[in-house]
Amino acid sequence: MAHADTRQFALTLRHIVCTALIPIAAGVLAPFTWAPDFLRQLSPILAAGAMAFSSISVVSNSLRLKRVKLN
Repeated sequence: MAHADTRQFALTLRHIVCTALIPIAAGVLAPFTWAPDFLRQLSPILAAGAMAFSSISVVSNSLRLKRVKLN
């Protein structure tokens, strides 16, 4: 993957994860019986952990890309 593509992918993934997990952690899916129990009652700690993992992946990708030599 090219330098810009990897960075864009990481930022897009982080945006999707944060956008999806914040409302789920707030209990948006709680009234829906079709949703699995672990999504209906998602712990804020799990949401925070997923967002922290996403941030760590963005930082690790940027550090990895810093070492790449561009032609």
